[in-house]
Amino acid sequence: MGNNTSKSHEKSAEKELSKRICAGILAHVDAGKTTLAEALLYQAGALRKLGRVDEKNSFLDTFALERRRGITIFSKEARIEEGDTQIILLDTPGHVDFAAEMERVLQVIDFGILVINGTDGVQAHTRTLWRLLELYQVPVFIFVNKMDLPGVDREQLQRQLNGELQEGCIDFQKEEDKLWEEAATCDEEALEEYLETGRLETETIRRLIGSRKLIPCYFGSALKLWQTEAFLKGIFTYGQTKDWSQTKKEKKEKVGEKKGTGGSRQKETEIPQKEGFGAKIFKITRDDRGSRVTHVRITGGRIGLRESIPYRDEEGTLYTEKIHQIRIYSGDRYTCQEEAMAGEICGITGLSHTRAGEGLGWEEGKGRPLLEPVLKYRVEAEETTDVHEVLQAFQKLEEEDPMLKVEWCRKTQEMYVRLMGEVQVEILQAWIQEKYGLRVRFSKGSILYKETIADTVVGRGHFEPLKHYAEVHLKLEPLPRGSGVEIKRDCDTNVLEEHWQKLVVAALKEEGIKGVLTGAEVTDIRITLIAGRAHIRHTEGGDFREAARRALRQGLLKARSVLLEPYYSVWIQAPSENAGKLLTDLDRRGARLFPLEQAGETVLIRGEAPVSALEQYAREVAAFTGGRGSCSLTVEGYGTCQEPQQVIEMAGYSPEEDKEWPAGSIFCCQGSGISVSWKEAEERMHVHTDEGRQKPEEDTGTGVRTGRSVSGNREITQEEMEEILLRTYGRVGGKERRKQTVSAGNHATSREPVQEYLLVDGYNVIFAWKELKELAQEDISAARWRLLDVLSDYQGYRGIPVIAVFDAYKVEGNPTKVEKYHNVFVVYTKEAETADQYIEKTVHRMGRKHHVTVVTSDWVEQVIIQGQGGTLLSSREFLEEILRIKKEGLAYQKSRPEGKTYLFDGVEESLAGQVEEVRLGKKERID
Repeated sequence: MGNNTSKSHEKSAEKELSKRICAGILAHVDAGKTTLAEALLYQAGALRKLGRVDEKNSFLDTFALERRRGITIFSKEARIEEGDTQIILLDTPGHVDFAAEMERVLQVIDFGILVINGTDGVQAHTRTLWRLLELYQVPVFIFVNKMDLPGVDREQLQRQLNGELQEGCIDFQKEEDKLWEEAATCDEEALEEYLETGRLETETIRRLIGSRKLIPCYFGSALKLWQTEAFLKGIFTYGQTKDWSQTKKEKKEKVGEKKGTGGSRQKETEIPQKEGFGAKIFKITRDDRGSRVTHVRITGGRIGLRESIPYRDEEGTLYTEKIHQIRIYSGDRYTCQEEAMAGEICGITGLSHTRAGEGLGWEEGKGRPLLEPVLKYRVEAEETTDVHEVLQAFQKLEEEDPMLKVEWCRKTQEMYVRLMGEVQVEILQAWIQEKYGLRVRFSKGSILYKETIADTVVGRGHFEPLKHYAEVHLKLEPLPRGSGVEIKRDCDTNVLEEHWQKLVVAALKEEGIKGVLTGAEVTDIRITLIAGRAHIRHTEGGDFREAARRALRQGLLKARSVLLEPYYSVWIQAPSENAGKLLTDLDRRGARLFPLEQAGETVLIRGEAPVSALEQYAREVAAFTGGRGSCSLTVEGYGTCQEPQQVIEMAGYSPEEDKEWPAGSIFCCQGSGISVSWKEAEERMHVHTDEGRQKPEEDTGTGVRTGRSVSGNREITQEEMEEILLRTYGRVGGKERRKQTVSAGNHATSREPVQEYLLVDGYNVIFAWKELKELAQEDISAARWRLLDVLSDYQGYRGIPVIAVFDAYKVEGNPTKVEKYHNVFVVYTKEAETADQYIEKTVHRMGRKHHVTVVTSDWVEQVIIQGQGGTLLSSREFLEEILRIKKEGLAYQKSRPEGKTYLFDGVEESLAGQVEEVRLGKKERID
């Protein structure tokens, strides 16, 4: 949600630096994180005057909203230098509601500075931060702040750090001999060095810190600049750059291991690489002028102004875009540079489809974050605000904060977002009004439940209406809590070709999986493709999408499902006199409590409890203790729901009535598609699997077994079939594009004319036209070029853009390619994407503003296009139009090369006869 104000645009030559280090500052809210950053900047000479959070003039709280609230909401950067070393400080949000942005920063830093409030010690959110630092293997320096306040006990805090976080937290303000002695106990090699020499070299201490065996700890007061200079010297002395080249090596090895597993980005889908270049994207913002800024840490190589960067978006589409600006930020200002080298943090403009958390060059994304929202809110536009403007604004904000996961329900015209808590709700409400001038309200948050399974099953799905065919078998296995969804392939390519397998994996990844208890998202599950079958003539990519979803759904209905709910980590500090009542209340709410800790007249209560049971609990603790107690709640993860039946009944979800996620299969019987319930479908499957492996079977020679009648099943109607196909490929608008008019009194005035486009499914048309089909049997390339000649003539006559789309989804590693043939655009689809998928996506994107006509004879594709709001022209109708143009003598243009023979020279009669044959009903369609 960040925005950056630019105040300096002049170019600046990059200073010669031998070492550039990036440090992230992390803390629980109110620990003094931003105050410490201010102190370090001041003592390093980067600031002439100290700012203060409470006086609303700190250097890094650059937004009015942050200064009003006194908290950091967006990560910002500043730079300090000593000699030839530069440390880039990244200040991160401290409040738990904005922890997702903090987590993304952890992916790009060399070491972390963990700030702890000396009066509070290690709190619940502190432990969450520590867990994240362990997860991302980030070395840590600790600064215990507010040591000037009464009641703090340094020795007790030191013991708590070693006990609550990890052994190896050592006070670096001790005498050097004592420091070496304690540090030597953290590592065997370091101990040998100390015993031999009586000291430890600086490089040895750096190694221990880099491996997280040693955690340097400093105690002081950032506000009073007490011990901040010693801390500054410590991070310059012992801080070092992470070995990003090792990350690159591990990534290459991982890619080699993933071949054939259906992992996140396999070798065959890699993009063209800029030599040695790698970068991690940690933030997306828009500046005051609306320019989109991609904030990155360059982990290898360099980038230069106006260079082209190839990358893929979240859907796998390949983009190559030029860099317009390279911005070096410090606070709310930036300068522009000609280039940026490895180690630099910079903002890049010109990239329009990047996403926070993704990688550029050889870097790749980090998958599912640990911290995710557990509450869902409905967004309501106030009366004077257009709800569609609100939707567009939130979709832009989603680019900046992917955790929002904006959902739009077309049926109810309602919008939902996922948030961490009330503070984020308040901030977002103020931010959307301040940035976009839109007034919105949020409904009361509802708990985001999840579902998983408790046993291993095999789900089977079959999709075989007339002229379509696909069968998929999936093995479903439970995974440990917090694992997310893992999708793999364990299917021989002799059983199911590679490109079909990839389509199955893509279908399973395209959206969240809906469970069968409440319709909640499924998690902690491994889905493995173990078998499947395609038909040599009738299978389309969308068929595997339907079969895969039905197999998944059938497996979930067979398995023993478990409802999960989110849990808070609870940290309560209260007077001893209130302990008994608090413990009783928490036990009543279903909390799992740890042993009570006593410190004088204060007790520390820790444990875990369901989020649903602790709504507004921090306020209740404050009221119950007369303001003397404090409560910190941090999302810990998901656990088994304590009241599952109650939640299931309230949800009122019927899995077998959910048309979006059907569990039954469709088989072909006596020329018609019949729907078979999920309970009875298994015995009709054409592939036999046993213990996760496909068993050999007798083949009928057609690749399809003959269907059998099953009691209780029925033939599906044409309307039901259309609904299935529309659901498979999406629905946007009505079936026809009509000329729009606006009433103006007694007159009707046409709206501004829209641009027309013609999309042609190339191979579909080739095999629909007799002459081209015969030519294709001898030379498919020749048939393709002849069709392009015809389309070129047509474009010359009509004067509208013509786009011919050809399937290339079986070509390993093939990206989407666009070429120009005379006056026609020619698209070859990327690997695992069929022509109908590309056309659907294009109609969906262009059909909102333009008039798009699609030429095809495929019935499934006809339904797709009608569902997306495009105009359909069948192959036969297009042929008739070509012949009409030919008779008018307008087919050939002066721009055509001379001496070339075109398709319709000498074949007009046979083509015309084919059209007449269709008209007379001798064929249902040309295919």
